[in-house]
Amino acid sequence: MGLVNTRETGFVNAIIAAGITFQVTRACTKGEQIGCSCDKRKKRKHRKKGPPLPEGDWEWDGCGENIEFGIKKSKDFLDTRYKKKK
Repeated sequence: MGLVNTRETGFVNAIIAAGITFQVTRACTKGEQIGCSCDKRKKRKHRKKGPPLPEGDWEWDGCGENIEFGIKKSKDFLDTRYKKKK
């Protein structure tokens, strides 16, 4: 039995793809995913907690989220159903 292409299956596939992308991206950011790196475009910095500090007093807050890696892995996973087997 093959997959039926309807608006509903398209919607379900989009929700699944978004969930996979989010989880893979989050795992990558936390260092739990092998083969990915931090997003090079964004440098996440947050001000230290406490009373107001002088301008420019920032603390590094880890890895920027590499959404491109999450999207690629989501596509790789979900597209395997549609790729022709050789």
